[in-house]
Amino acid sequence: MTALLVKRARPDLNVLLLDAAMAPIHRPCGEFLGPAGVRVLSDAGLATAVIADGARVLQGLRLYAGRSVLGADFLPGIVRPPHPHGLGVRREMLDRRLQQAAAAAGVDLRRGARVGTMVRSDGSWQVQVGGATITAALVVGADGRRSVVRRRSGLDAPCGRKRYALVCRAHGMTPPDGGWRHGEMHISPLGQVGLAPLTDGEVNLNLLLAPQTSGFLQEHPPDILMRAALRATPSLRHRSANARIGRVLATPSLPQRSVGVVANGVALVGDAAGFWDPFTGDGMSIALRSAESLARCIAGLDLRNGASERALAPYAAAWRRQLRIKRALYPGLASVLARRRLCEALIGTFGRSALLGRIMVAIEGDYLPRR
Repeated sequence: MTALLVKRARPDLNVLLLDAAMAPIHRPCGEFLGPAGVRVLSDAGLATAVIADGARVLQGLRLYAGRSVLGADFLPGIVRPPHPHGLGVRREMLDRRLQQAAAAAGVDLRRGARVGTMVRSDGSWQVQVGGATITAALVVGADGRRSVVRRRSGLDAPCGRKRYALVCRAHGMTPPDGGWRHGEMHISPLGQVGLAPLTDGEVNLNLLLAPQTSGFLQEHPPDILMRAALRATPSLRHRSANARIGRVLATPSLPQRSVGVVANGVALVGDAAGFWDPFTGDGMSIALRSAESLARCIAGLDLRNGASERALAPYAAAWRRQLRIKRALYPGLASVLARRRLCEALIGTFGRSALLGRIMVAIEGDYLPRR
């Protein structure tokens, strides 16, 4: 998305997009795109195409704890974004659509290109890719939680916290009353189970293991853990009785940190900029929003003399604004989620509150005004 928007705004720039994979692949991902991410796709002229490719339109969010539920539909018309719905979207399909759009805009897309060394010299970067050296005024790291660009540029920071997740796709899950209309999060004795409805009767299941259950990964195969979590979760036990679970992917530790999102000639976007525990799987929305902000910043730069950290500061400021509410609220939210009985009690008490449901949807659905 960054490459696409930069090339559209600045056709004069040479934009090179490197992908280590030979083609988009199924990777661990919640596969839920919130309304803010849909808005970015819509502004880029891609939302209709992504839906036509097979994404499922979702109308809201639901949080299940025990037998109680808290949630609401996305609010239409009175707040941004103008298209109040989310998407359940297969990750490889979304990646393919974005790459095709970037290539059609004139971006030089190279597959199977893995970044090696990066050396700063005379105001630019010398990037080793295979047997070739590429000179770049600006390097954008959009390469995920374990970002090579973040490490090579000195922006990596140690993170002592460890959290692990399991992700799979499944057929045969029973939909809730009203059908597959919402993204779901279920509080489980093993952690939190996210559910994103896809199409053709398929759903994405992602289990974020609680800190006290992370050691189970060393004792049990991932598919056994996923099935155990479904059986142990009251709101999913009967709905998953006939589920056919596909390959279960286990992630390395999720939390990652960076000392900053910009440096001289470097900018980090998406999970590469730092990643903390997910709640409703909004990583894709954050990535698209930050890509939009970064592209807007790059479009105004004179790159003939490189891109200084000061010149990239507007992007860093925009990134902090976009995430300030989530970063402020997350420690308290994580504390509640880690106490299953407390969480069930709170949801049972407040689950009938339409206002609280809308507040949760507003925060997790990124229903916040843009600056």
